[in-house]
Amino acid sequence: MKKSLSVLILLVVFQSAKAQYWFGPKIGINYVNPIYQEDSFEDELYDVENDFDFQFGFALNYTATDLYSVYTEIIYERMDRRLTNKVSNPILSVSNASNSFITIPVMLRVTLGSLPFHYYVNGGPKISYWLASKGEVVLSSFEENIDPETNEVIPLTYKVTFNSKKENGEDILLMDNPNRLQFGLTAGAGAFFDLTTGARLMIDFRYTFGHSNLGFDTIGDSFDFPEDLYVESFEYTMNTLSVSVGYLFGYSSEFKRRGRSTSKESNGKKK
Repeated sequence: MKKSLSVLILLVVFQSAKAQYWFGPKIGINYVNPIYQEDSFEDELYDVENDFDFQFGFALNYTATDLYSVYTEIIYERMDRRLTNKVSNPILSVSNASNSFITIPVMLRVTLGSLPFHYYVNGGPKISYWLASKGEVVLSSFEENIDPETNEVIPLTYKVTFNSKKENGEDILLMDNPNRLQFGLTAGAGAFFDLTTGARLMIDFRYTFGHSNLGFDTIGDSFDFPEDLYVESFEYTMNTLSVSVGYLFGYSSEFKRRGRSTSKESNGKKK
């Protein structure tokens, strides 16, 4: 009985290793490092803080050979950015921005190791589409936004719109010429374990070099920051370090074709 069970387990693992396509859900966290185009922005005016955010979506891996494969994803990512003022810039206290993206990396993967444990390295381009953004700004010297009862500063909240025809209001920040299509380069490594169920558990570590700014400070006048006090800058990109976990299912067109041919032969014999 034990011998039969061992043979069955090995057979399932072997068949899963021969699968051509792997697909399934994944979830992870990002460590985001915003990089501003102007060095003086960080050197003289603001402290730009790194932040932790999340990602989730769907992964697909096509295995051309045991060594090479093509890996891609379609995932939702949130990337936040937080500014605090330096001593030399007493006007701004805090500025928070939350940005949402749909991201698709396409990477060449080199896989090493043996059943059931494998490890890999991969890299390639990454394309992201900027879906939405919202923010909150606290200006310590803006008297009109101080609560008279608590004497605390009330944050100026806003959300970004890319089309003036769709939304309007006091809390809308219009970007006339946003850079919604973002490009980057991503590289990393990881490991996966072939399970006896025929699925595969993947752990992935990755670093992404952002290439595109969110915008070029082409902001319309729908949202009125206090004049001469603060200008929200979108001239930054984001580098990210991510850790994610995926649960992938295998599919082989070769086994499907064999199954069909076997079925035809069996039907022929019955006749």
